[in-house]
Amino acid sequence: MNWFDNRPIDQIAEEDISAFATNRTPEDQWLDFKGQPWAQTPLGTFELLHDVSALANGEGGYLFVGITTKKEQGRDIATGFRDVEASAREAQRIRSLCQQFIDPPIIRLDVQPKTLQRTAGQTDLVGIHVPPSTRRPHAFRWRDASIFVSRYGTDVRFMPVQELGRQLSRIYFPETETNRRLGELTEEIQILRREIEQLKEALS
Repeated sequence: MNWFDNRPIDQIAEEDISAFATNRTPEDQWLDFKGQPWAQTPLGTFELLHDVSALANGEGGYLFVGITTKKEQGRDIATGFRDVEASAREAQRIRSLCQQFIDPPIIRLDVQPKTLQRTAGQTDLVGIHVPPSTRRPHAFRWRDASIFVSRYGTDVRFMPVQELGRQLSRIYFPETETNRRLGELTEEIQILRREIEQLKEALS
């Protein structure tokens, strides 16, 4: 599943975001929480691009900055909220870095400040919506390298060479990828035919 039917951040109700902490919602394939903004350092920039491109190379999803978590039974569970200072400026910074360093660009990447009116007062967050991408794999450029990572459940790992090659072929060599799939299907049909013949012989 994907949360919120892939709606933009400004179409998500405040109470639905507040419910993450109330319901102690765990992170999953399509949902990531970050208690505070990425540091404005080279390492912080790396982690930002790493987290956003991983969602894009997975199945898309949402990342909320300003939702705190606690580890329970190996899972990160939403527990509360932490105000993001100058959330509009932080959203612009995130958007700008993604546009500058993620290649190909993520179409319809949505990064917006989001304000929650709570009993304890107003809390400002940043919401990031990464739509499911037909342009994957997305690399992020880091120094002299192009780095490909993807989200697998709640883990982020470097993409395996075979998976990366298959996705690159689909984008840049569609005829080659089609021929490869036809070859696989032909081989599967041949195996199935042999199994049917063996079954016929066994029954005769």
